[in-house]
Amino acid sequence: MAVPPPHIRAKLRRRMLVSPGERLRSALRTSVVHSPNLCGLLAVREGDVVIELLSHASYALFPLLTPADLGQRLKGKLGPEVDSVVDRLVDEGAFTGRISSATIASTAMRNGRSVGGVVTYTPFCQDENGCVIRAEARLLGPDECRPEIEQVNQLSLEDVAV
Repeated sequence: MAVPPPHIRAKLRRRMLVSPGERLRSALRTSVVHSPNLCGLLAVREGDVVIELLSHASYALFPLLTPADLGQRLKGKLGPEVDSVVDRLVDEGAFTGRISSATIASTAMRNGRSVGGVVTYTPFCQDENGCVIRAEARLLGPDECRPEIEQVNQLSLEDVAV
């Protein structure tokens, strides 16, 4: 049986030492960064919902956010509708594992510009650290009417694997 070269053995050893939770967090972050859509990762830091990460495509698709917004508080950035969505996600328990997903249509506003979209919010829980939310949007075209979608799916005991 052939033995892999030392540099391959070292990579395999490092990969085996990474916990499944760390691999999931890494995969989640990679899925956000490389999404071809407006996609972000939201987290609670010091009591505020912050934009932790955005896809590379986000900056071209959605000019209302810039790299300077990463790590910053989301409320107050994108107008009252987005603030209301953030409040609802917090109130419904999205960051504490009480919902499985949410799909909400809203309009973001900043610097005199507005963009409508339908966003799917999917929580990923990380042990005692709470949950982060992967948010991915389908932006509406300039002549497209915003649908009335506001669906929050509560987590039920049937959704939990034992």
